[in-house]
Amino acid sequence: MEDGIKETEEEEVRTYLYELEAGRLAGIMTNAGIRMSIFPHLFGDGTVLPEEGFETTQYNDVPVIMLTGVSEFSIFALGDSYFADAGDLVEGEKSAEYKFAMGYGSELYGLFNAEESAIKMIDHYEAPIYTCEIEFGTDEEIMGKQQANLIGASHGVFIPFLSGVATGSAGGDGTAYEYDGPKELTEKFQRYISNFLWTGDPNGEGLVKWGSMDRC
Repeated sequence: MEDGIKETEEEEVRTYLYELEAGRLAGIMTNAGIRMSIFPHLFGDGTVLPEEGFETTQYNDVPVIMLTGVSEFSIFALGDSYFADAGDLVEGEKSAEYKFAMGYGSELYGLFNAEESAIKMIDHYEAPIYTCEIEFGTDEEIMGKQQANLIGASHGVFIPFLSGVATGSAGGDGTAYEYDGPKELTEKFQRYISNFLWTGDPNGEGLVKWGSMDRC
């Protein structure tokens, strides 16, 4: 009896939420960021995302690129209230704690963004899986101590290389992208992505071979 009542209540809630305009819900979920603390924005609905998550064995087998930065967690660590007013995080009292949080968080984030997710998928995934890790913005001579140590190759580091627009936290005020190296990387990265979008394979003439993940 209780199960029947519960199912009826769930159906009523589902029906009510589906009838609401998206605009009424969007304003409530302004903090649905990386922690999804107010509202989860990923649904295992069995249609767009599998109900089992990464435990699924049924994938839409298309070539995929999984990309991350070596300092992926830096912006999120800096935004934490524990570090927000800590003063000098490069050499100050909380510098060791920040470096640990940023380094450990970035490693976990990077594994989830690319390598470990690919390993989880690959036995049930027929199409090629390519992974990429970007190291940029970590040279003190170019970026300065603060930028290189606190931010580095943060979340979204690839966007300026993809767009050709020299902005983004890893590039500071954008001047880092004016060097010959970043310009060459931008040109090559765009060629890889263009090839991938057209053919499902990032490789092409004059480019270093980008191998897909190997299957055991």
